[in-house]
Amino acid sequence: MFDNSEIEDSPNTINILLMGETGVGKSTFINSFANYIRTSNFEEAKKMKTLMLIPTRITVYDASSMEDRSLTIGSDKNEKQDVGSSATQGVKTYLFPLEGENLLLRFIDTPGIGDTAGPDKDDQNCEGILSYLSQLNKINAICLLMKPTNDRNTVLFSYCVRRLLSQLHKSACDNVVFLFTNTKGSDYRPGATFTILKSLVEEIATEPPFVKIPINNTNVFCLDNESFKHLLALDYGVEVNARTLESCKTSWQISCEEILRFIIYVKNLPAHNVKQTISVNETREFILKLSKPLSDICQLLQENIITLKTKEEESARANQTIDELKRHLYKPGVDLKIITLDYPATVCTNFSCVDTIKVGRSIKIVYKTRCHERCLLGVVTYDVIGHWSLITCSEMSKFPIPPSCKHCRCSYKDHMTIFYDTRVVEKQMIDEEVESELHNEERQRQKIRALVEAVKVEKRELERELDYISQCAAKFAYFLQNNAITSSYDNFKEYVYLSLQRQKSLGDKANLDVVASLTEILAKHDNLLAILKEKRSLVDGREVTEESIYRDAESLFNLKHAGPKVKEIFDARAACAKKGVKAHFKTIVSEKIPKWFFGRASE
Repeated sequence: MFDNSEIEDSPNTINILLMGETGVGKSTFINSFANYIRTSNFEEAKKMKTLMLIPTRITVYDASSMEDRSLTIGSDKNEKQDVGSSATQGVKTYLFPLEGENLLLRFIDTPGIGDTAGPDKDDQNCEGILSYLSQLNKINAICLLMKPTNDRNTVLFSYCVRRLLSQLHKSACDNVVFLFTNTKGSDYRPGATFTILKSLVEEIATEPPFVKIPINNTNVFCLDNESFKHLLALDYGVEVNARTLESCKTSWQISCEEILRFIIYVKNLPAHNVKQTISVNETREFILKLSKPLSDICQLLQENIITLKTKEEESARANQTIDELKRHLYKPGVDLKIITLDYPATVCTNFSCVDTIKVGRSIKIVYKTRCHERCLLGVVTYDVIGHWSLITCSEMSKFPIPPSCKHCRCSYKDHMTIFYDTRVVEKQMIDEEVESELHNEERQRQKIRALVEAVKVEKRELERELDYISQCAAKFAYFLQNNAITSSYDNFKEYVYLSLQRQKSLGDKANLDVVASLTEILAKHDNLLAILKEKRSLVDGREVTEESIYRDAESLFNLKHAGPKVKEIFDARAACAKKGVKAHFKTIVSEKIPKWFFGRASE
């Protein structure tokens, strides 16, 4: 066994990505695997020195002292052994040569999702995993490790499974494998977790992109690592009673059979092209940074269009006197002032926790209730109301279900993490040349007519930009819904819909023009999305791909009116996003998987 960080990916390498909830036992599985392949007989294993690839901490019952005994074996900066901490801290790989076949079995051990350090750490861990995968050409199997008794916290379980699958391109669905650990207590079956998992897989199949993940007897494997732990305990002088040792024989044999079945299944799986997964994740992150800015700018453009339309009508009706002309030489509008926060903050969006203020013709929402001023949740969670990750915020109580905020008592589903605030300000443009020539009434009339024409031109330009932004938003939503295994939120629609509901909640004070314009934006968005689903392209005739997303974004930044503001908000988000840590990569090469294992394990 030796350490080698320079081994490259090759056609002769079978890559197996191990993913799962924190504490499920990925590292223990690798340690057990290294020993299962040496012998399928527990009595023979007792005569050998137990292999330890990964430092571990176990608790076993010592029959001589009649007490539980904790053992911490080995040390590695990549593995934490503190109670309550997530163990694996970075990506680490383990290679097992297959004797006589010129093949390497590579297990890629990853940090757990649902990390005890919170969702922000989950995001960093996912970045580390994707960073490692970017060095590979293929993945043969994406192995999701689970425990058979995960039926209590369905919210966290669903979050973890969806979080894992959302990182994968939809073409990887046939490479998903389910491996259940600690199944001795459930008679070596998936247990209660399987029912929840199957329902979740069926639910995912009903959502865009309607991916059907196989889940059956061929890609579900059940084993138990207790026999390995007791084998390790014997090495360190712990007395294990005879009844436990007898059950270890059966557990070891069944686990060896499942390992054999697992290896054969994975060897025959067509490999997934990793570049597809890397590409879809990079594009998704880019889109998420654009979703809220596009929503804000869309509403801003619509309000300016309404204001310009009113100005156009007022100017046409105005009496052509000097005093009237003076009043109408001003071109009104609204603008957004961006306020970048020093740290991301979690706010409550419930009606009872917000204020409304009137700016010009619009009613704006003020998130006055800051429930967590320095909430370091992950990049993906920003601007999403009721995101699953909020359940792990320190300001959320764990009970009752669903969790609620300790500060305002509202449900976590009413909360949102923000990284910048926007303040609406009114603006007026004065034609200084016209102002200096007020003595000439005829010239004043000419100026006001020119201003009216300029208003018409700007209104048409804003309408064209609004149409283009709407098309881009629909394309982005379509891409997110049709490329990862689990569908993503249509964030743009969520933001616009929230603004519409807030405006309607004002009752008699609601601005009907704003209600109508937001309703129109939503209807247009849904219509464009429907066209995309049917034809897979909009007016330009091109399919929605990663390349087209970046081309559209560049065009958005270059729009005459909205472009600078879109770029400003996009850059503000990028500046506030917490930078990920460097991933820790390391490779361990273990003993060969002997030829006889494939015949003897099934005897």
